[in-house]
Amino acid sequence: MERTIVKVNVRQPRGPGDVFSLEAVIDDTIEDSIILGHCFERLQKPLGLERKPLDSFRLSDSDCVQHTGNSGVSLLIGPPDEPWTDTAWFYISEHQSVRPTGEYRMILGKAWKGRIRGPRGDGKKNLRAAPSVLRGEDSKERREEAERNEARRRREAKEIDEQLERARRERQNGQCSHNGQNGQSTS
Repeated sequence: MERTIVKVNVRQPRGPGDVFSLEAVIDDTIEDSIILGHCFERLQKPLGLERKPLDSFRLSDSDCVQHTGNSGVSLLIGPPDEPWTDTAWFYISEHQSVRPTGEYRMILGKAWKGRIRGPRGDGKKNLRAAPSVLRGEDSKERREEAERNEARRRREAKEIDEQLERARRERQNGQCSHNGQNGQSTS
């Protein structure tokens, strides 16, 4: 199973504070996210994180590494240089390294795929495009639809203006005839 390597920023979920940047891997084979114990210990004091006790757990990742432990932590994570994504629950693994080199300190479950993008193969930065840019081929159709909508809104506005003008005239006519009757003398 291929893993997607990503960079993520982490901080405590209760608001602003220190931010740490870590390399993580998105694993398509697991639902849950894992942070290695030594990484948690490095982040615990600066971020003010609390280890939450759990029943003991055992999770196996796509490299067949068995992660065991009896605690977890909630972290706010997001991609670098972008708004924060979400608060996520991480099991704290007592396993010391995901790979022999120890390069990944976090394993994100498959739900994170697509929410945090990995680096591009060509070395360029990933950018988000506005939805209108993504639909560039149908720009003539969108322009025609916008013109139709604008014409419809103008017709509706004209009808409303005409109704208001009629109502204003009827009120004036009613007041005039009422005033005229009151102004007549009875001789």
